[in-house]
Amino acid sequence: MKKCFMILCFLVVGVTCVMGQSLTLDRAVRAAQKKIERKIPEGEKIAIYDINSPTVKLSLELRNNLETEFVDTGKFKIVSRADLDKVAQEMNFQYSGEVSDDDMKAMGQKVGADSVITGVFSVISNGYMLTIKTIDVESGELLASSRTRLRKDKGIEYLLNPTPSYTQTPPPPKKAYFVLGARGGIMYLLNSLNEDSFPNGSSIPIIGQEYSVYFGTHSVSGPIGLVFEGNLKINSISAEYTRGNTTKNDDFSYMSLDIPVLVRLGIGGINLFAGPYISIPLGNLTRSGTETKDYTLSKPVLGFMSSWGILGGLSVGFGLGPGYLTLQGRYMFDFNEISVEDGGDPTKLFRRHGVNATIGYEFWL
Repeated sequence: MKKCFMILCFLVVGVTCVMGQSLTLDRAVRAAQKKIERKIPEGEKIAIYDINSPTVKLSLELRNNLETEFVDTGKFKIVSRADLDKVAQEMNFQYSGEVSDDDMKAMGQKVGADSVITGVFSVISNGYMLTIKTIDVESGELLASSRTRLRKDKGIEYLLNPTPSYTQTPPPPKKAYFVLGARGGIMYLLNSLNEDSFPNGSSIPIIGQEYSVYFGTHSVSGPIGLVFEGNLKINSISAEYTRGNTTKNDDFSYMSLDIPVLVRLGIGGINLFAGPYISIPLGNLTRSGTETKDYTLSKPVLGFMSSWGILGGLSVGFGLGPGYLTLQGRYMFDFNEISVEDGGDPTKLFRRHGVNATIGYEFWL
């Protein structure tokens, strides 16, 4: 029984010794602080330098931990990091890393410290070694020295990973590949009437409506992009003309799907765009005034297009939630006249042109 008890005591002592030789980072810093604290008179002013180590973030972590330990005692005055930086800049002195005792004294005297603390963190076989020492500024005497072996752990391994250099040029942000949005607003149409259908006629500017959904693709490295749109429009046209001695007024309305293909250029937050479009009629054209009648719109090209033209304008966007609120103004002009089928050859009526003002919301994907 006595023999077993002695073996157990030896094991406990052995494990304790091993643990004492291999500490965690926090415990090693705390042990060093306690040792130094016993060697420095209470109330002294201390300057704590960065601890020399393989990485900047590990050096800062060690210094911050050591400073916290001393501040928590409430027994000493600690020179601020800002004061150390200011004096180091004046002296053109790099106080981080391994420095000579004379340099430590010079810095300490400049900031009015009574003692200075610095140290070295080294990577050794199967672990690390932390050495911290304290020097009296006036006499240059080594007041205390602590040398502790640390075991490997994930926290230290993380701090040993090098921090990316701030001098490296960051990769440019990716430009959007696609834009998706919806828009609604008004049209102010100035219509050119066909002289054969409306002798001595004049068109009256009419406010119509426009609704659209659109999507587009944009270049990756520049502000230029290509946008495809689908604009659902309610076209309203008024005409005043004379037949003989009689003045007549007619109103026309129809729906169309206008599909422009636009080149878009971004300059200083403003998007300029221009491009051609085709207009596909949806349903019939309704005429009211001298007579009320529905007409079938002529489809002269490819069996579906009643007109084609060109438009241009500008838009601005404002960040709102996950997307952008957009305001847009554009001018449109039909190249060919709107025609209807009325039992014979297509009858030409008018040519659309005018301005549009819309508000919308879009997402960049």
